[in-house]
Amino acid sequence: MKRPTSILLLSILLATGCQSTLENDVGITEKKWLRKTIVADLIYAKEGVKAYRSGTTYYYFVNDKLVRTDSSRLPPQEFKMGPSLETK
Repeated sequence: MKRPTSILLLSILLATGCQSTLENDVGITEKKWLRKTIVADLIYAKEGVKAYRSGTTYYYFVNDKLVRTDSSRLPPQEFKMGPSLETK
């Protein structure tokens, strides 16, 4: 009986996408986010901007800081370097 329960629990975790536990922690470093995230796929890395997908959420980093989370994929041009970035 113990094995089917473990398989069921594992299936539930996989079905939910194993999303990051730090979904709304804007400002944390990319390194810290990667340590806390179970599954993360690098979508793009261009000119200091990186985007990852974890589950159904996209995470956007500029100069190694998390600046935005979104449910849709955004192009690298969406992120401009400068102080206005934090208000996005």
